[in-house]
Amino acid sequence: MAFAGALPVIREEWHIDAAAAGTIQTVFSISNACALFAASWLCDYLGARKVYLIFSWFGVLALLLFACFARSYSSALVMMAFVGLTQGGPTRQR
Repeated sequence: MAFAGALPVIREEWHIDAAAAGTIQTVFSISNACALFAASWLCDYLGARKVYLIFSWFGVLALLLFACFARSYSSALVMMAFVGLTQGGPTRQR
């Protein structure tokens, strides 16, 4: 959620308008919703612990890729979708 706080700097740096910045946030939300569905389905087959670890490690990778390669609107769109997909894993083990 730091994306919203960084928007003034990002908009200026990437030369995008408010609609494009909103699109990036929307892509994150949609991919996160899909990941929540996928994670709940995977938990039934793999177990919550494995799914939690898989999503956690992919989350680390996604955030590193975003930090290194998100330099424009199009690259941020792809990277933010990947980040959203990895943030949908289970948040708590039982």
